[in-house]
Amino acid sequence: KTGMLAEAGIRAGDVLVSFDGKRLKGGRRALRDAFVDFVREGKPRATVVVKRKGKRVRVVVRTEIDPKKDASRKKAKR
Repeated sequence: KTGMLAEAGIRAGDVLVSFDGKRLKGGRRALRDAFVDFVREGKPRATVVVKRKGKRVRVVVRTEIDPKKDASRKKAKR
């Protein structure tokens, strides 16, 4: 599969523990909330901690979203 998490090295079976310093208690909703905050803040990368085969592994996730370009598109649509 492709996507930001797969490209960063997140594997099937990994259990997400934290995203960008935010503990992920609450399942999908917690992940969604942490990811939305990450995108809104326009950060170029986040550290994700996963539990893999009983060990914690840190993975860096990078985004291709450029908040300046996104803001320009929004202004152009008005």
